[in-house]
Amino acid sequence: MNFSMFNDSMLKWVIAIIIFGFIGWSTYKTIKLIQANRKALELFKSQHPHAELLDGSRNSMLLTFAFGIVCLVFLFITGSVLKVDMSQIFYYRVAYIALALMFFGQGVEMTVRKKLWFAEDGFFYLEKFYRFRMITSYERQKGTVPTVKIQIGQEGIVLPNNMAVAVKEHAESTGLDFSIWLEKIENAILEADKNFKSFFFAECYRNAIEGLSYCKGYSDIINILNEYAGSAEGTSDDGAETSADSEEAEWENY
Repeated sequence: MNFSMFNDSMLKWVIAIIIFGFIGWSTYKTIKLIQANRKALELFKSQHPHAELLDGSRNSMLLTFAFGIVCLVFLFITGSVLKVDMSQIFYYRVAYIALALMFFGQGVEMTVRKKLWFAEDGFFYLEKFYRFRMITSYERQKGTVPTVKIQIGQEGIVLPNNMAVAVKEHAESTGLDFSIWLEKIENAILEADKNFKSFFFAECYRNAIEGLSYCKGYSDIINILNEYAGSAEGTSDDGAETSADSEEAEWENY
């Protein structure tokens, strides 16, 4: 690596300020995320004292910390054990310090990003509580690290594969995973279309009736849940009423 094009003293500090400015901004975002997580988690635990924790942060945190330590080791041995052009050592040190800070920051962030809290009717992640009945689909994402996008109403969250599997298992165990219903409706539509194009009209009709029956059942469940939410409003406080109203409106929009 040759930094000979950056010999000007002023340019050195400009580059350092830009790099550490970005590190500072990333650190600020991490701190804000952790603060928001702690505040929301306290409220969640007060409402769900028997919530179950899934903690997958340990290995990820240790790995990122290990990379950070390696960067610090290179910081101290560069110029002595590792021979480099001494006129460029400033840039090596800036690079190693920046990388070490990034890895340590990522390690700290893993303590909240790799944790899920499960309640009877949903799960808590980062700073939000998601209800199982709002889940509509699971979509595997492309990439070197296996992840799954969980569509929850109008919002989608991306989780590591093992965490997404845990969410799906908990949702199915409660019977509130509506993605199963939606998948059956979609399959019925696809089969009806395939049979129609193949002139198998009897099979197409059967698929259509099957899909409609799933739609009817799905609609009945939503109506029951909306009625339940409406009846709960009368006994809740003002804050809970606002939450129930917004959730019911979201269901109706959906």
